[in-house]
Amino acid sequence: MWNHTSSFMALFANANRDPKRRPTPFDPTDFSPYKDIENETNESGSFQLIHCSVLNHGQ
Repeated sequence: MWNHTSSFMALFANANRDPKRRPTPFDPTDFSPYKDIENETNESGSFQLIHCSVLNHGQ
């Protein structure tokens, strides 16, 4: 649901964007409320993978 809403919000913001004030266009992730949660999940998942590989090499 939020992917659709974020895309619509980015489309609306880019249609009304002043290119002189903001030269880079908006991205749907700029409007996603779950953007920070997804990044934290990916970082913790990669940490767990590294942690497990270090423990397996110690055996």
